[in-house]
Amino acid sequence: MSSIEHPELNSTEVTSHWATGTAIAAVVALAASGLIAAYAMWNGGQAGLTRTWEGAAAAMTFFVALGLSLCGFAAGLNAKLSNDKHVGVWLAMALFPVLAVFLVVVEMGVIL
Repeated sequence: MSSIEHPELNSTEVTSHWATGTAIAAVVALAASGLIAAYAMWNGGQAGLTRTWEGAAAAMTFFVALGLSLCGFAAGLNAKLSNDKHVGVWLAMALFPVLAVFLVVVEMGVIL
């Protein structure tokens, strides 16, 4: 669905659609990470989260979500700077800072 195939879409609209799509993919990856972490905690408690393959899979899935949200943030920033009014860009712009702050708080040991 490029602007070449669909001349009614300009590049800014395509960028905002990409931003929304990557943000939705990041939310799905974040939900998968939470489910894997919950399974690891249920299986072995705190040690199950830190010393098993389930904990490693949860961490890797979280970092996939973080990377996807960074891509969505960059595309959303591009769309916002181009004055695009697409509704879903707010998710892409909000998700990366929230995940980054969550990562810093967890690494500091404030929660979890």
